Amino acid sequence: MTTSETQQPETKSEMRKLIRERMRACSLEDRAAWSESVLSHLRQKPEWVRPGGVVTLFGGMVSEPNLLPLLPWLQEMGMRTAFFAIEGDIMTPYLIQDEQDLVPGVLGVLEPWRNAKKRLKFEEVSVALVPGVAFSSADGTRLGRGKGHYDRALERMQDICVRIGVCFHMQILPTVPAEGHDRRVQSIVTENGWMSLTGRD
Repeated sequence: MTTSETQQPETKSEMRKLIRERMRACSLEDRAAWSESVLSHLRQKPEWVRPGGVVTLFGGMVSEPNLLPLLPWLQEMGMRTAFFAIEGDIMTPYLIQDEQDLVPGVLGVLEPWRNAKKRLKFEEVSVALVPGVAFSSADGTRLGRGKGHYDRALERMQDICVRIGVCFHMQILPTVPAEGHDRRVQSIVTENGWMSLTGRD
């Protein structure tokens, strides 16, 4: 067993390195199967769905669960679906209907076509499915890629917005260092199911 498997890294850069190592050790087939399990867990616990509301999703990175197959189900449940577009230092949500409304953006991350009529205000978002390099199992602290885009977006959302971390179980760490700009999620779902955040207030 390697040091990275037995010791909790202390810095954010060490944590990102550890997750990259774990990802490289897993096949694309494994990740595809795990993505299907994540989708199943999301569908099996629909209490998080807000009919009539807006849910933001993400996609395009092989290191993240593929949420695109969730679009039709969410719309059947009465939710409007949206993706973020990176515009300068911020991310802006835009409504989308299906994959045809998405294009590869920075690093292959899927972004919506910029259509002013489909641009949303942050207060319109009722549920955010949130990606991350890692999440803390203690309190939901999120470790991003270091640019701060999601932290700024989550900060602009209303407190009533449900924030759900969506990742693979290998991305769960006991703790993640939090700074003033870091934002937490309220719950986490992986291929193993929904997690109880033991250290939540």
